[in-house]
Amino acid sequence: MELIGQGRMAEVYAIDDETVVKVDRPGFDGVGGHEAAIMREVGRGGAPVPAVLGTTRVDGRHGLVLQRLRGPSLAEVIRVAESVEPLAEAFVELHLTLQAAYAPSAPDLVSRLTDELERSGLPHSTRSELSHFVTQASGDVGLCHFDLHPDNVIVTAAGWKVIDWVAAAAGPTTADFARTIVLRAHATDVPTMSFINHVRSYGVRRRGIAVADLDVWLRVIAAARLSEGFAGQYASWLSSIARSGI
Repeated sequence: MELIGQGRMAEVYAIDDETVVKVDRPGFDGVGGHEAAIMREVGRGGAPVPAVLGTTRVDGRHGLVLQRLRGPSLAEVIRVAESVEPLAEAFVELHLTLQAAYAPSAPDLVSRLTDELERSGLPHSTRSELSHFVTQASGDVGLCHFDLHPDNVIVTAAGWKVIDWVAAAAGPTTADFARTIVLRAHATDVPTMSFINHVRSYGVRRRGIAVADLDVWLRVIAAARLSEGFAGQYASWLSSIARSGI
């Protein structure tokens, strides 16, 4: 099989022109089962996701057989776009649509975040402050993709399709929006920087979010992300955001 994509948790191989298999990496074996359940649930409700065709095993690892999508990622489209603002606004609207989807098997996001904050390595005072905010926060609750960024949106002839649902959970939708911002806030190319800045400004208006609340959620997301084991300059950047925001 041809390797056509890979990430921290999985590798994607082409089976044929119509199907791919997403194989869990060692250390993450079994997470594809959760992803398959979420994708089937949101797909039944009409969310724009590739069809789940089945499961398999490849070299002893779990694999998820999916419809093969044809088209560039939104990240590629952004880099050559004449204007990124329409793309940013469409992306915000897509995010809102996903958050309204029904996925009863989605785990609780708040408990995940509080656990990750405890494992962030930040000072106790910072962890305590942010954990208190998470457990007391109000606002809309819905399905959180929790890894929604332009590389996980494929621009096909049939419209935009969203991939990589393994991190999906149910929880505060502003937390999901904040994670999207943090995942691309360190971009250095001008089109992507402009895109994420407009996503932030348009998203705040469209969602009716208090800027002060979003600022704290950005700190929470950066702090929680530290629990994933990052080091070096990127970890220092996350730590800075966790303490003082973006």
